[in-house]
Amino acid sequence: MAKSEDRGGGASEGSGSGLRSAASLLFTVALLAATGAALYNVYGVSVEVEALASEAACQGQAQPCKAQFTFWERSPIAHTFTMQTPSGAHPVTCQRAYILFGAYTCKSKDGTATAEPSPSASASAATSAKAPAKAVPAKAKAP
Repeated sequence: MAKSEDRGGGASEGSGSGLRSAASLLFTVALLAATGAALYNVYGVSVEVEALASEAACQGQAQPCKAQFTFWERSPIAHTFTMQTPSGAHPVTCQRAYILFGAYTCKSKDGTATAEPSPSASASAATSAKAPAKAVPAKAKAP
């Protein structure tokens, strides 16, 4: 007689295999979601974050203040910029509230300047990213 193999850790056949499959699927979905969020943090949200970084670099300076990017580094956890303003170079770090999710907050490393998004910031960033309307030349009237 052939012995049946016990591959379930001593448990009877079928007990817990559905639970293990569900846990494995849930873990896989969570890892894929975290990977997608990390990729989006690096490649997807530049307009909003750059505006917040400029605002943080210009806080406390005479208006109008135009900040220019001289260095930037993006990672899934934070975006680090060096902004050149009329008063000099300002390092700024922007991070999400909950590592991979939440609103961005930018802080100047050389002071206490902080920039947070206004409720309409995401709406204005979305409209500014749209392509401009095409102008149609007016037809000239015949004399």
